[in-house]
Amino acid sequence: MRLLMFYDGRDHSREALKIVKTRAKALKAKVHVLSSIHCWGEPREKVIHEIRNDLCFVKDILGKENIPCCTHLRLKWRNPGDDIIDVAGKYRVDEIIIGTNKKSTVARYRHDWFIDHVIERTTCPVLLV
Repeated sequence: MRLLMFYDGRDHSREALKIVKTRAKALKAKVHVLSSIHCWGEPREKVIHEIRNDLCFVKDILGKENIPCCTHLRLKWRNPGDDIIDVAGKYRVDEIIIGTNKKSTVARYRHDWFIDHVIERTTCPVLLV
């Protein structure tokens, strides 16, 4: 079993990490953690460094629970949903988990517009936390 978590370092991603830990343990799953920088021009070195630190933090958290984990950082100017779909396909993940800070479905789609993109284009279940 393989899970893919989209991690952006915000509070809702940290909350989703709790769910990922629980699911990975129960399913004896390997976890792929993806961060995607989508910005105009070249991303700043400071931003890349912060995201790499976040990915190391997640890997350490999962490692303490003996959950196998791989991290991925995409630095392309495009929809993060495309990065999620690409990584999910490449590693044949069984489930995608995305944290969101909005409670209602409508608010989620308006705020996290890439989620709609992922749901429409992926072949595996998507869990919104």
